[in-house]
Amino acid sequence: LMSFVMLLSAITVVYAEESAYELKENEYYKRLVAFGAADPEDYITSDEAVTRAQFAKYAVKIGAANINSLPADDKDAEVFTDVTSKTENYKYILAAAKLGYMKGTGESVFSPDDSISIADAARVLIRVLGYDEVISRYDNYENGYLNALRITKLLDGISKTDGILNAGELIRMLYNAVNAPVVIQTSAGMRTEYVTDSDVNIL
Repeated sequence: LMSFVMLLSAITVVYAEESAYELKENEYYKRLVAFGAADPEDYITSDEAVTRAQFAKYAVKIGAANINSLPADDKDAEVFTDVTSKTENYKYILAAAKLGYMKGTGESVFSPDDSISIADAARVLIRVLGYDEVISRYDNYENGYLNALRITKLLDGISKTDGILNAGELIRMLYNAVNAPVVIQTSAGMRTEYVTDSDVNIL
């Protein structure tokens, strides 16, 4: 674990020296592949901007959802006018929308080729980790969201908190997500309660 942490601290230097470095050759990336949160056949470079279509794939993988259990039908295909069976990560986009992880950028529009911002990526992962239920307990959404960011540490190791998400930042954010405390439902019925457990993550 210590060597892995040291690798994370050095990753920025690696990216700066070799922007075309293939992340799939990095041990950091390989660990996410082993978990199933990344695809070993993906080809992305550290400074490459991440598109909404690409992020949809990672969001669904982090959520460990089986996209085969969410088959695309005619109704699904009509959700977004700019998403067809030929769109990159088509099934993942539909799955992310159906699961409530991602929303469109406008009425019936997903904008799959647009770059995703760091802020939007963080909000998606907050939903994937189940923190919307915790946030809803706050009178002010932003306060709840900021507290969720603090608990999950999604932005740890990322030098900027705004702007477009690049592939290097994506991998660090995914690593933070799979190690974040999960939200656990402790009761049901009229008084459904949720808590976060720092000893449990989605790994």
